[in-house]
Amino acid sequence: MRAGELLAVDQPRVAQVLSGRLDGFSTERLLRFFTSLVRDVEIREKPGQTRRCGRLHVVARYTPCRVHRD
Repeated sequence: MRAGELLAVDQPRVAQVLSGRLDGFSTERLLRFFTSLVRDVEIREKPGQTRRCGRLHVVARYTPCRVHRD
């Protein structure tokens, strides 16, 4: 099954996400994409350093899902 089918978007939109061009997607939609692909999402906050504003840091580890077939 193709990613576009799982996410209910066309292939150009999948390519847009994969290339990191996320400005056309809401946070909620991106989170739905991850969970549709059987990915757990964890959001943590912590005190910032001595900067004027906080920063957003995303860490992704790709671990292929194993599908068991009977």
